[in-house]
Amino acid sequence: CAICHQIGGQGAVIGPQLDGVGARGLDRILEDVIDPNRNVDPMFRYSNVTLKDGDTLSGLARGEAGQNLILIDLTGKENPIPKSDIDTIEVSKLSLMPTGFGEIIPQEDFNNLLSFLLSQSTPPKKP
Repeated sequence: CAICHQIGGQGAVIGPQLDGVGARGLDRILEDVIDPNRNVDPMFRYSNVTLKDGDTLSGLARGEAGQNLILIDLTGKENPIPKSDIDTIEVSKLSLMPTGFGEIIPQEDFNNLLSFLLSQSTPPKKP
């Protein structure tokens, strides 16, 4: 999870931060984990960027820096893409999170994951 999500200051910020996620309740956490495409915040929809040379890149568009679009890949790496090289950008309605996550990991690990997430009911206090 830490590849994309941050909790308690640990992990990446590709997907939503998980501090306080337990307050959402079991039903919403199950929906988010098992069927992440059901309700995707626009901030976390990935983009397919087709370059003028025909190459296609995918990731999260996280703004611009000068004449570059900043695309975050699945490893969390920022990739600046010159806007002049871009032919088209298509924003997906899908999440980067894999579907069927409950079937990917062993049942005991999945149950432990849910228990852990539910225990995160309040965000940590800022110093």
